[in-house]
Amino acid sequence: MLSPTDISCDFFDVFPTNSCEHASMINMEFDQELSIRHLLKAYGESIEKGYMDLAQVILTRLRDKASPIGTTMERLSHYLSVQRSDPQAQRLKEECMKNHSMAFRALYEITPYGRFAHFVANYAIYESIPRDIEEVRIVDFDIGDGIQWPPLICALGPRRSVRFTCINDAEKDYKFERVRERLASFAQSMGLNLIVDNLRLDELMRIGASEGVWLVFNCMVGLPHMNMGRRSQVEKFIEGARNSLVSSSTTNGMLICGNGRCGHELFSNEHLLHSQALLESMEWHFPSSFSLARTSMECLFIGPCVSSCLGEHELVSVGSSLEGCRFSKQNLMEAMEIVRGGDYGVKVRGEWGNEMVLEWRGTPLVRVCAWR
Repeated sequence: MLSPTDISCDFFDVFPTNSCEHASMINMEFDQELSIRHLLKAYGESIEKGYMDLAQVILTRLRDKASPIGTTMERLSHYLSVQRSDPQAQRLKEECMKNHSMAFRALYEITPYGRFAHFVANYAIYESIPRDIEEVRIVDFDIGDGIQWPPLICALGPRRSVRFTCINDAEKDYKFERVRERLASFAQSMGLNLIVDNLRLDELMRIGASEGVWLVFNCMVGLPHMNMGRRSQVEKFIEGARNSLVSSSTTNGMLICGNGRCGHELFSNEHLLHSQALLESMEWHFPSSFSLARTSMECLFIGPCVSSCLGEHELVSVGSSLEGCRFSKQNLMEAMEIVRGGDYGVKVRGEWGNEMVLEWRGTPLVRVCAWR
């Protein structure tokens, strides 16, 4: 039986010799966190009410307390008030850009944000395809680096032909050809007949559902690994997708939406809670021993996500003329396997059970919904 005398004196070396000093340090950290929280709220209220002079004074205080390598709230303050304007923050970002590819891969493979959204969407697409369908056509709002699609290509195999139609973005034309070649090469190795083309957003209505073709509209926005631009085009894409599906004489298609933004006002309580949860989860994946890696990924991907807004209203209004497509229990169970560990949770919500949410300590991080 273990007794108090069995404990080595060395055990006590891990504690501060001055307990009052230790308690004082904890209190100082708590006061700092609380002070930043109040300042962020006050700044948002000042902006909302048009008190711009007061807002600038508060912003100066926030910058004094901000740090890209500090506590959660200090990092949150940094990305909300400093990153876009401070020369030192810009130099830090330039240094991080030297390892952009490695940071991108680490973020995607280690954290669940993008993998969760992509898996849930792909699984729902795969389950929805009727057996007699000859061709699957996927219209992707933002294909990015194409990392969502290899698992689905593997699952579909050579039995069906697959066509990807990417919405054209002039700023990403240079990348499209490279992504197209990658997907085509990968599909060929799987024995799959794959076509990859693109069109402009204003040409979306030209796409209509037809016999023997399963039409899928895929819209992933605001995920941390993604570019934060093109927000104004989201609503147009969803409207075009909805019209294409509704105008069809048969229900041979679906719309999948993934959203990594929760709250459309930058300094709203909802946005601050979401950003804090995002930074806390990053700290769990990359504790102090990996602080340099965490700083690099937060600077390149999490920071822009925190300092930009994409209103959730742009995604949840799609069901006005479509019916929710319920996520299967198997999809839910597999998604839960992706996020095992930490304080993550996965829930299915919505009137039709067509919304799956990734949470951190009860705060939504990523939402995926399906309609048909």
